[in-house]
Amino acid sequence: MRQKNVILFAVTLFCIGLTGLHAQTVKDIDGNIYKTVTIGTQVWMTENLKTTKNNDGTAILLVTDDKACETLGTPAFCWYNIDEPANKNRYGALYNWYAVSTNKLCPKGWHVSTDAEWTTLTTYSKTRDHTIGESYGGGIVFYLTADGTHGLVAATQDQSSTTTWYEAQNNINNPANHNIEGKKYIDWRLPTKYELNLLYLQKTVVGNFANIGYWSSSENYYNSAWGQNFSNGFQFNGSKLATLSMRAVRVF
Repeated sequence: MRQKNVILFAVTLFCIGLTGLHAQTVKDIDGNIYKTVTIGTQVWMTENLKTTKNNDGTAILLVTDDKACETLGTPAFCWYNIDEPANKNRYGALYNWYAVSTNKLCPKGWHVSTDAEWTTLTTYSKTRDHTIGESYGGGIVFYLTADGTHGLVAATQDQSSTTTWYEAQNNINNPANHNIEGKKYIDWRLPTKYELNLLYLQKTVVGNFANIGYWSSSENYYNSAWGQNFSNGFQFNGSKLATLSMRAVRVF
């Protein structure tokens, strides 16, 4: 199947013009949910499309012969190696050009990326040392400076789910509360109130968060500090004796 790589390449989707959007998710008409990531001024899906219907609800023809999928003159799709259970989530669906050219393949508000948009992405990536969502420095990058050379990483797991504000740094300093890469660094700390909100906005990319409250390092008063609800983003101040979750961050 000579065009497999081309077809896979074509169904990584792009959303233009949403420069203020942070990493979230998008759902197709089949109910499949895809993570997204903001790279520069572009928002990309982080996985390939696997819908079996157009965004108007009409079905796309499933072909069980990959050669036929390549040569058919009408919209169609197939699964890699004709094996849906093994390859649907790994590769997504393989669509022929006629399916792509209907302009109804992507979720509404999204479109198949153009050559110019791919060029923008690759040019941007070449000028930056790091990207949001990258595994680096013992964790996951969730914030970058404008030139992409410095930023913040978050640990890949919570250091505690029930800690007071006073106990937070001790939990952070305990190597047992970090993964193998995280153990290599000793400058982990609680995020500030502002940084905690940045982390909330990128929670899908970083992953493994509970929909409960998380501590920041920012104090509100001598006996209270700021936290944030990771189910809805609401920031609040509470007693330092309250027990919340915590996620360590570090600067690079």
